[in-house]
Amino acid sequence: MLDEPSSNLDMSSIQTMRQHLLLVKQQGKTILIAEHRLYYLLELADRIVYMEQGEIAGVYTPEELRRLPARMRQNMGLRAVSMEEVRLPGESRPRKPTPILELKNVSVSYKIGRF
Repeated sequence: MLDEPSSNLDMSSIQTMRQHLLLVKQQGKTILIAEHRLYYLLELADRIVYMEQGEIAGVYTPEELRRLPARMRQNMGLRAVSMEEVRLPGESRPRKPTPILELKNVSVSYKIGRF
């Protein structure tokens, strides 16, 4: 059972976690995940249970969830079902990351000494 496991992960770590979840699923194990991010899970999920105020409000196959209008999923508090849907408000194409920091000629070292 995992509660929003992708919440503090970068894209690379999410994909690594997805691969681990796939291995667990291939072993025949049941995985329960509470999550708002959907894009990395839909290929793994057998069914998606949508809850509203502690009650089951819908049960979907991944394909059924994909077919729901984006506005409806947004009103449900769910995020994009694919990376192609990730956009900034008013943006017409997928968002591309903008570098916020650039490092040049950086090195790190430390001395190993006696204690």
